[in-house]
Amino acid sequence: MVAINTENTRPVTLDRTQLELIQTPEPTLTWSPIPHHHLVDKVQDRLQQQGLRVQTARHTVTHGTNRYFGTLELMPEPGR
Repeated sequence: MVAINTENTRPVTLDRTQLELIQTPEPTLTWSPIPHHHLVDKVQDRLQQQGLRVQTARHTVTHGTNRYFGTLELMPEPGR
């Protein structure tokens, strides 16, 4: 498990399991956050619908886990 320093804005790279453990902040009147891993699931589902699969993924958080940045390396599905 990666220890996440919530006092600074330095990026921390996580694996998928660690990403799932991040608590989602409570919503406000003007902001409705979703868990970072739900965003990744939605993106991967849409890519799969378009005939692409994720070959590698990198997940990074900053600002005490409140900001997510991810990169996905894609490959076409065979036969599509």
